[in-house]
Amino acid sequence: MSAISKLKDIVDLYSSEVFLIDAASGDEFTYSDIHKKALQLAAKLSGRGLSKGDKLAIMLPNSVDHAVLLIACLSLGIITVPVNRVLTGKEIDTILDEGKISKFIFDTQSADKVAELSADVDVKIVFEDFLVEDFSPKEGAAIKWFDGVHEDDIMTIVFTSGTTGTPKGVAHRIGSLVNNALLFAESNSVGSENRFYNVLSMSYLGGYYNLLLLPFVSGASVVIGEAFSPHSAMDFWSPIIERKVNTLWLVPTIVSIVLEFDRSEAGSSYCKENVKCAFIGTAPLMETVKDGFEEKYGVELLQNYGLSETLWITANKFGAPDNKGVGRILGDIEVQVDGEDSADISRSAEGEILVKSPYLMADYVNTDSVLTDDGFFRTGDLGYFQDGQLFITGRKKDLIIRSGLNISPLAVENVIQKHESVTGCAVVGVPHRINGEDVVAVVSLKEGIQLKEIKSEILDICNAELTSTKVPSVFFQIDNFPMGSSGKIKKNVLKDVVAVKLHESVGDTFIKS
Repeated sequence: MSAISKLKDIVDLYSSEVFLIDAASGDEFTYSDIHKKALQLAAKLSGRGLSKGDKLAIMLPNSVDHAVLLIACLSLGIITVPVNRVLTGKEIDTILDEGKISKFIFDTQSADKVAELSADVDVKIVFEDFLVEDFSPKEGAAIKWFDGVHEDDIMTIVFTSGTTGTPKGVAHRIGSLVNNALLFAESNSVGSENRFYNVLSMSYLGGYYNLLLLPFVSGASVVIGEAFSPHSAMDFWSPIIERKVNTLWLVPTIVSIVLEFDRSEAGSSYCKENVKCAFIGTAPLMETVKDGFEEKYGVELLQNYGLSETLWITANKFGAPDNKGVGRILGDIEVQVDGEDSADISRSAEGEILVKSPYLMADYVNTDSVLTDDGFFRTGDLGYFQDGQLFITGRKKDLIIRSGLNISPLAVENVIQKHESVTGCAVVGVPHRINGEDVVAVVSLKEGIQLKEIKSEILDICNAELTSTKVPSVFFQIDNFPMGSSGKIKKNVLKDVVAVKLHESVGDTFIKS
């Protein structure tokens, strides 16, 4: 059965079952309700001139209406391009230019930022006005569910930071996303009895794919709340308890913050009695954090592994007695560690993880994809197999993952070096108890200049040109960088020095490697 046939069947199979719940109001919407609302929005989009194959940038907060818009786009074959509201105007311009995107829908709060963009946008839609505007489709122009849409069509383009300054646009086909979601759901027995809590931003795959499309194709339900922020950690469990959530999908940063600030016993008691499973991914999970959560809340954290380019590759499985690392390979996916696959290996050597999968991205939209001669994708991650399960040990490249978000060191370095007194800069990630990793900048300055004299000026430049998550938390001044024979800074050496200095000067917020 094709992915489109499966999508068409979902509404019939679960018509009267609840699909979406607004966390704040408690309003519930069945699969049939969402189907009707999605067709209405699809008709409005069509009336605005959007059609199959168009790319639509979407910059909205989490909401039921946002979810309905995404489903409406899917049913029309419109390619969604999620854009996070915290991005700077320059970063948004880059996405629009690199993706050749000229149609944009956004909320009222973002209108001023959009108005100042330099990219050529010919369709601008304010979402709140779009929802309430009167619209009567032309006679005979009724929208049909997935009419003319095929599983090989591109469903979404997600821009993700790499190790260069320019974000990569990762394009995925409908079939790859739907079938990979079904594969994961089947491996963990996800179905109509699961109720998820979506506090991951729907501007990223975590909130859009893990916590909307996966539940949709599984017949599950989702409570949609605001994207997680540190202040929401103070009352994290109330919506979960009130809306009867029984399935969590977390990232290491959320787990760390909740452990830090949750002082009540309500969450612990509820989890031990009502939460059946908790999935976690997007970034490395420290054992101390995992153990702390499981001990306090009595729920096993089921790790999984995948990239924007690959979707899910491995997963721990609900109910399995021997979950380790990031789990076993899913379905018909092949994984190698430097050319050695997992078959009959009790313990492999550490190496780069390579993946061959029917769920790989269609391509990058703005750069060439690189596969090995035999069709494997190089992840850039390091790991090893043990008893058929995969363990991740690090990253081959210098990409920083802070609070689950990918940060290109080069992009930050390029901004810092705009200050006239900076003669050199290296940005590294160091282990951090809350954020997973944090961003540290090491700079060399012109003779006679001290960092304390110009640090505020450097921060002003960073705050003007970078998203807050990319701004370094700590700066160090250095006279000479450790250099390799090729003339490049030896960041592995620099990271060790920085980690020790931070541990000594800041305390256990940073973790000595």
